[in-house]
Amino acid sequence: MFRHLVIFLLLVPVAIAGAAQDVPNDNKPVPRSLDELETRIREILDEHNVPAASVALVNRDEVLWVAGVGLADRASDRAATADTLFRVGSITKSFTSLAVLRFVEDGDVRLEDRLRDLTPDVAFENPWAESDPIRLAHLLEHTTGFDDIHLAEYANNQDDPPLTLSEGLAFHPHSRVSRWRPGRYMSYCNSGPGMAAAVLEKLSGRPFEEIVTDRVLRPLGMTTATLLEPDGDQLATGYEGDGETPGDYWHITTRPSGALNASAREMAGLLRMFLNRGAVDGVQVWQATSIDRMERPATTAAARAGLAAGYGLSNSVTQNDGFVWHGHGGGMNTFVADYAYNTEHGLGFFVSINVSNGQALRQIRDALRGYLTRDLEPSPEPAADVSAADLAAVEGYYLDFTPRQEMGRFLNDLFSIAVVRQRNGELTIGSAFGEGTPLIALGGGRFRSENDRRASRIFVPDGLAPDGFAPEGEDGALLLGGRNYRRVSPASVWLRWGLTAFCIVMMLTSILFALIWVPRWAIHKLRGAEPPFSRASLARRTQPLGAILILVLSFISLAVGASDAIARLGAPTPMSIGFFVGSLAFALLALVSAVQWWRTRGEENVHRGVRVHSLLVNVALLLTVAGLVSWGLLGLRTWA
Repeated sequence: MFRHLVIFLLLVPVAIAGAAQDVPNDNKPVPRSLDELETRIREILDEHNVPAASVALVNRDEVLWVAGVGLADRASDRAATADTLFRVGSITKSFTSLAVLRFVEDGDVRLEDRLRDLTPDVAFENPWAESDPIRLAHLLEHTTGFDDIHLAEYANNQDDPPLTLSEGLAFHPHSRVSRWRPGRYMSYCNSGPGMAAAVLEKLSGRPFEEIVTDRVLRPLGMTTATLLEPDGDQLATGYEGDGETPGDYWHITTRPSGALNASAREMAGLLRMFLNRGAVDGVQVWQATSIDRMERPATTAAARAGLAAGYGLSNSVTQNDGFVWHGHGGGMNTFVADYAYNTEHGLGFFVSINVSNGQALRQIRDALRGYLTRDLEPSPEPAADVSAADLAAVEGYYLDFTPRQEMGRFLNDLFSIAVVRQRNGELTIGSAFGEGTPLIALGGGRFRSENDRRASRIFVPDGLAPDGFAPEGEDGALLLGGRNYRRVSPASVWLRWGLTAFCIVMMLTSILFALIWVPRWAIHKLRGAEPPFSRASLARRTQPLGAILILVLSFISLAVGASDAIARLGAPTPMSIGFFVGSLAFALLALVSAVQWWRTRGEENVHRGVRVHSLLVNVALLLTVAGLVSWGLLGLRTWA
């Protein structure tokens, strides 16, 4: 249940690769016409009880189809149209990067400029500031090493008036601390684009909303798009997960990261601009080199090692059925959206729906991609002849060591383990408990999956120090791309799993044994008879049991809060305070139980089996306390 909370906190939809070209993930045939495509979209909306979708299809030369499908508002029966505004969430970041690139082209700023020189008033911490300063490009490529914004920032939905950008950045700066050297690893962070926008405000002396309107939206022909809440009924109503309950308009503290409202017709113009390398209706608004840089990651260790795929300036590469797409996804509390374009064939799509339903979005996206590529054949990069020794060098256990949020690090440590094996001259990557999927070697340490067209991962051996790596070999052998994996010893992984299993089993047995001894004790008490076990023996049972029950209730409180995490955990509520107090109470009672066991360890009237089991349970409790401390969960204030 807690894993669902952490996944919810990520908030930005992850692009999910489709299956084979002719049979999308939902096992429906690829639409062959626009009528079939619209019918399929309506079926998906009905299946998931999503009121409406905003859709655009383009090629380099024209808009192929732009439409609103379904109802923009259920209460008034208002139909969605091509001009209805939908929220596009983190797609906003692409517009922020486009604004930055306009300033770069004008010579007002450089992507390599140090952030501290550009915005000395914006709070952040970087322990490596002298050797590895945070630069403007790091903010847009998410390579600052910052934690993603915290729940308190998500929960701050002030709307009268909405926070200014400077107020939003000053509200809760505690998440902006570099956890590793900036410019090494990509880890998605919503504060970066807001800080980049603050640079533009300082350079121009104007609010970012005015900057992006004048320098980006208007040149693209986006005359109704806005980062502020629009008036009237221009905007589709966003709905909660049931598709029936209208949700609140979410203002968010850093609008440059996710506040844009735009129509399908306007987003079609953005797609065509990318396909035409910065030109809008024949006018070169952005230099082609700027668009190339936007699509290319440059500040990561993976990029410097030679991997072209990844996250550029608010523009990421996804690979689907052998085709390479550029674009960005986005999510709000009641909307999810995505845009992507293929430069090789000059095709692109946009979609937004007014319920935050990732499965529905994925199915519509599969249908759009399938339609656009229905008559095309992919041409994946062929495998290279790589020696068995070079393949063997990649084998091992790998841990994703750069979680998006530190609150979820314990999940990474337990579940984000990949195992690379060599079998019959081929590599596979998967979990420790399965065969995995093929990892196709392309040479130079580069690899791709079966569904990819080009390299999506790169292996960096221990001790290799390409330009920009400092100090040499600091993180050991790395497998980079999509996730940042560091090779770890199998013993450390199995020890972590073993200790976790031990703690869970011991705590479960304590609860199960209570189903036996509690009734025995209660019956004797009711009869007034001699207790079935001594006072010391009773303490050995009750104290660890109490700690365990408090821990269980604490995580239940957190799980209940996760059903509406922003409202219930982003502020002091019974759920968030319950976990804060409960985790501390658990630790205190666990320590008391351990001390009590030590003080009474020599009493002969305590059954030996009880003593041994009590010892093991107390060890499990202390290990759990240590784990909560190391992962930052003990006394966690989710609202702080």
